[in-house]
Amino acid sequence: MSNYFYDTTFPPNYRSAYGRDFKRGVDAPIEWKRPSELVWQPEFVVDGATSHDMDQGALGNCWFIAAAAALATQHPDQFKRVVPLNQTFRPPQYTGKFVFYFWWQGTWRQVEIDDYLPTNNGRPIYCRNVRRPDEFWPCLLEKAYAKLNGSYAALEGGLEGKTLDQALVALTGGNPEVLNLRGQTRGSPELFERLYSYNQRKDVMGAVIYGGAARASHVLNGLISGHAYSITGFRQVELFGRKVNLVRLRNPWGRGEWQGAWSDNSQEMNAMSMDLKRALLFEIKDDGEFWMNFDDFIAMFDEIAICHL
Repeated sequence: MSNYFYDTTFPPNYRSAYGRDFKRGVDAPIEWKRPSELVWQPEFVVDGATSHDMDQGALGNCWFIAAAAALATQHPDQFKRVVPLNQTFRPPQYTGKFVFYFWWQGTWRQVEIDDYLPTNNGRPIYCRNVRRPDEFWPCLLEKAYAKLNGSYAALEGGLEGKTLDQALVALTGGNPEVLNLRGQTRGSPELFERLYSYNQRKDVMGAVIYGGAARASHVLNGLISGHAYSITGFRQVELFGRKVNLVRLRNPWGRGEWQGAWSDNSQEMNAMSMDLKRALLFEIKDDGEFWMNFDDFIAMFDEIAICHL
């Protein structure tokens, strides 16, 4: 292993994990391991990159995971600019070095890392693909962004400047727009059409529910306060002669979904034809992705972050 790249500028140690505050992070000790020490045959990407590849770990960086997952789904060409997919763990190309690109301080910045990952009990502690533990682009993308910010701990939500729109800009170099939804209880047809058009032209979007005691009740219907979600689609459907505007979201945890109208086991979904379910790419499984009525979405969420490309 000694012949492989070792990043002396972001070494596998506690400073890279926790920065100057060694109290951050998991209680269990960190073991830094290369993917080849975790699985028999690591892969950089398996069957293309999608939003379902990224599952948030023991780090409060849902704002970054939601942004990267949205990019993988909504704009694969831009995603490939950030995450070059020709990288591999297979010899002779494998060197232990991986490269990513971020828009940083007004220019595209190349970030080189080694593939040592913070683990515990043989599993990555932070972002990973739970369903495909042999796929490592999510872990390595997160590590590269952690290096750019100084440490993994610097990605903790709630820190200054750590917002969903900031992550979208870092991943796209696009122009950010933030829509404040607080106090709104219904979504206008004009707003739906506007967001639908953004989605059609491959702008990347996410949505946020603010934290605090006033929002704690949202946990009861499956949504999490103090949390960011990827926006992965919009659709207008007709049910019982009435047109309904829907929005699709994904929880970066990879589990935990909305339990109200138009959720997986709702009356609305059960009443739909199989053709319409196929059109919605609908599956009943706890994968973190779900549909909502647009009015419910507007009432429940506090902010939409958009990056125009």
